[in-house]
Amino acid sequence: MGIAEKIPQHYKYLLGFACMLVRNRDTAKDLVQETVVRALTYEHTFAGDDRALKTWLCTILKNEHIRQYRYDAVRRNAALGLQAIYASVSSNHAEAELTFESVCRRAAFVPGVQLLALLHVAVDEMSYEEVAKLQGVPVGTIRSRVHRARLALDEDH
Repeated sequence: MGIAEKIPQHYKYLLGFACMLVRNRDTAKDLVQETVVRALTYEHTFAGDDRALKTWLCTILKNEHIRQYRYDAVRRNAALGLQAIYASVSSNHAEAELTFESVCRRAAFVPGVQLLALLHVAVDEMSYEEVAKLQGVPVGTIRSRVHRARLALDEDH
């Protein structure tokens, strides 16, 4: 019997664990579903018995919850930063055709590392060197990320 046949017997436990983490049943169901998808995707890496399966599934669920939490935090911070960028653009350039909604729409397609670098430089007013040190990457990488983020947010590109 493969993992796909054994997962349903752990569903209630996983759902309870997910509910404890997120405190919302619908979100918990989504988290369990993502856990099952990941478990089936990486089934070839599992080597253990039924008891180990439950532990493995809980580990996947916990890691997925952490990943989603971090992703959501970056997006929330990005939205606040975009509001600041929009406010500075609109107050300095009355003729600017840039709307906050259009900036937010385009920002959804900018990779998180690029958007985060841009926010540190544009909103937090950090130098490229400070951002590079914070993120543990070379200064050239930060310059590249900021440039690509700006291009992605630019309406003409």
